[in-house]
Amino acid sequence: MEPISQETIDQATQKMRQELSYEKLILKPKYKNLTKEKHEQMLNFVESMCLILLNSYLGSDNDLDNNE
Repeated sequence: MEPISQETIDQATQKMRQELSYEKLILKPKYKNLTKEKHEQMLNFVESMCLILLNSYLGSDNDLDNNE
């Protein structure tokens, strides 16, 4: 599997931040009391988890290729 470019990761991060914008989230009842600070923390957490999962997936795929 080809490595994912930083540009692609940056584009995905930007799209995620647009989809989970503060303005969109506070319209949902679950997030009506969300502060901008908590929103930023949540986005940072989601971004970190996505990158960890991506690295884990790509790393495990590379490990399988090396064992064959």
